[in-house]
Formats: sequence, C-alpha cells, structure tokens
Amino acid sequence: MIELKKIDFGYPRSGRLLFGQLSFCLETGGICGLLGKNGSGKSTLLYLMAGLLKPQGGQVRYKRMDVASRDVRVLSDLFFLGETCYLPSVSLEKYVKMNGPFYPRFDFDRMREYLELFEMEKVKNIGALSMGQKRKVSLCFALAADCALTIMDEPTNGLDIPSKRTFRKIVAGQMTEDKLMVISTHQVHELERLMDRVLILQDGRMVLNVTVKQVERCLRFDEYERPERNALFEMPSAKGYRGVFENTGNEESATDMELLFHAAIYRPEEMNGIFNHTKK
Repeated sequence: MIELKKIDFGYPRSGRLLFGQLSFCLETGGICGLLGKNGSGKSTLLYLMAGLLKPQGGQVRYKRMDVASRDVRVLSDLFFLGETCYLPSVSLEKYVKMNGPFYPRFDFDRMREYLELFEMEKVKNIGALSMGQKRKVSLCFALAADCALTIMDEPTNGLDIPSKRTFRKIVAGQMTEDKLMVISTHQVHELERLMDRVLILQDGRMVLNVTVKQVERCLRFDEYERPERNALFEMPSAKGYRGVFENTGNEESATDMELLFHAAIYRPEEMNGIFNHTKK
C-alpha cells in the first residue's frame, strides 16, 4: 500500500541526513507500531509518509502515487493525526460539516457513536476544550473518516486511563483487511496487543521491521531468578529478571514489546540474524 524507496531527508540546520537511502513497504490489513527513542526520527518519518514533508531524495508512494504531490486521490484516502491537536473555536457540528466532506467514506453516525463512547457527545465550542478533550474529538474524527491509511503520532497522549481503553476498543473494532494504521508511540504497553507489525527506528535507521507473528515464532520471553548469559536483553523484574531469547525450541510465550525494543536497539545484528535465519 505505501512504499518508501531510497529516502534521503535531513533538516537544513542539522547539516546532516536524518534518513539515508531508507526503504521499506507496508501492506494493508493491520496495525503497525512505530517505536524509537526520542530524536530517532519517528515523527519525521510519519510526516514523510503523509506527504507533509518532501524527501531530498527517493520517493514515498501510496497506491503507486507520490504522496508529496498532494494528489486529491491520496489526500482523500489518507488521514494524518499529529501529536499536537489544534481545533478552531467553532461548534463541533460546524467543524464536522466543514471537514467531513473531504473524506468520501466519512461516517457521521460513526462519529457520534465514538463521541458517546468518549462521553463527548455534548461538546459545543471545540476550541475551548482541554488538551485531553481535544485529543478525543480529533481521534473520533480521524477514525470516522474511515480512510484506508491512517497515520497517528502519539494518539493516546493526554488521554486518561478509561479513554485509552476506549481508544483501543474502537481501533480494534474498526480494522479490516483493506486498511492500514501506522501508530507512533512511547506508550508501548498500551498498544502492544493491537499491533500486527513492529517498526523500530534508531538514529534514522530501521533496525527492525517484523510482524508480531514472526516475533512469536522467533523469540521467547521469560522471567527467571538469576541472570542468563544467552539472553539477547534482560532487565530486573519482581521475580528477579525478565529477558528475551532466541526461540530455539518452538516455545510459546507472551510478547513483551519493551524487551523487544531494547533488544532491537542494543543487539540489532543478532536480532536481524535470528529473523533472517528463520525466513530461510
């Protein structure tokens, strides 16, 4: 669905490339989690994917169309929700009537349903809302737009615990095989059960790009009392330690996205070696 081919991009003031010859492709039918440390390039990558930034080299193509061209066929089928939510000082009804028609599959009934789930159905002036309330309205609009490609940067920022649960419920119920959602987040535990694919960025490089099924097949996550020499990465836990290992015995274990992230960041060669070996 969306392909990044040999992308070069850097901010003028930095004097260097953030991304150099970055290439990968994402297909429809799942939720892709984008993880990385602060400054790794997550938000910039999302802006490039949405066509809000233009690469210095290479091309980002959505359904074979250059997203940087801002073609209406792309814009009407792609929704980008940034980390910062700006809403004008207008009524919710007016905002939806002004912006909903830009998206051919926008569902007004679904928007009302989502607002009710977030307990926001009685909203009037959306510009006067708190940050968390603005985030809820923006999420409802983004999901009601029903685009084939939805890109979100830290969507749960500013949400309270019940609202984060509501967001997960709505997203899980809305996904179909003809849609792709890309979500950048630091709150990995909040979204790990939704993810079908994991992308991990480190210093402008894609150090891991795998499906959750591949993770379950190739890696084993465990808790134990004493340090294990063959752990790819381990950290202290209530029982002693928890760690991630190569799954040489085809054992089943619950994926721990935090451990996966650290292993990919600190042991990228070993991790990719495991996944590449399994593909063969």
